[in-house]
Amino acid sequence: MKKIFLFALLSSFGLTLTYGQHTNNQYSITDRLPKVIYKDLKERDLAKIEVLGKLYASETGLTLKTDSIKTVEASKEKQAIVIGITADYKPEFITLSDLRKKYTNVQSDRVIFQIEDKIIQDDPNTIYVDISNIMTIFVSPVKFIGDLDDLYILTLKVRNERNMKDMNTIRIR
Repeated sequence: MKKIFLFALLSSFGLTLTYGQHTNNQYSITDRLPKVIYKDLKERDLAKIEVLGKLYASETGLTLKTDSIKTVEASKEKQAIVIGITADYKPEFITLSDLRKKYTNVQSDRVIFQIEDKIIQDDPNTIYVDISNIMTIFVSPVKFIGDLDDLYILTLKVRNERNMKDMNTIRIR
């Protein structure tokens, strides 16, 4: 009888581990080597956003004026997040490619775009930003990758309280 009880107990214990009822101890403070995880960033399935009746990539939402957003709703029919904005806010949307051509002297098409801390993984001809809410565009040539002379990173900083405070801080080195 004890053997049957023990067998049943061990079986149920084993099944709970099989169905994800255990902790995942992959990392330890005593590890000496890093874990390497290969991740394709294009596999992420981010919702589109709708602003003023038009669909945009989710990255466009990073450049909207947050204090002018009135409502945020999920629409299953449109498979998008519908963003309602205040009547006085008129975003001026421009593609990242057009932004590069109009506001920088970068002639190369080898450009990595970054909005705040997020690297843009999509085609710069399809990603729109609100140029009226972009505070700064940092243009940085990338010199450490082989013999590529024409690779740049364009980092866009949005006009918000935190960025205004950071940019207006005087740093003495």
